Amino acid sequence: MKFRLDSLLKLRTNQERLEQLGLAKIQAHLIKQQQELDVIDSGKRRSQASLKQKWSRPIQSDTLILYHNFERGLQANQEKQEKVVAATEEQAVAQRAELTEAMRKRRMLQILKEKEYLRLKKQEQKTETAFLDEIASNQWLMRSR
Repeated sequence: MKFRLDSLLKLRTNQERLEQLGLAKIQAHLIKQQQELDVIDSGKRRSQASLKQKWSRPIQSDTLILYHNFERGLQANQEKQEKVVAATEEQAVAQRAELTEAMRKRRMLQILKEKEYLRLKKQEQKTETAFLDEIASNQWLMRSR
């Protein structure tokens, strides 16, 4: 008993697996990007703590300018990294939507396959019942003669 749309079901199942793989890759990339953002943020906090520590004694203007430029550079890197994280999150949302659609299509074919299986099973049972009824009626006719 072969489901007539079995090849399409296999295709949909494979597409769903590919969408899952794509989502996993995007999520791994997102985690990596968030970790990089955390590294930038911790570097910024360390720099600010170091600057506060240096404020306790006299500080030269060159050193202050150096810290200021370094902080501006960290801020620019942080903003850039936040944009990358936001774009990656958008990709993840889009990929999740594609995965949901692929799952819906596969599930629809699975339901059709189950319905076809139940229909064929019912038809087979009906045929078997008719065959057994025929045998019983033939036996009854043979006994009654």
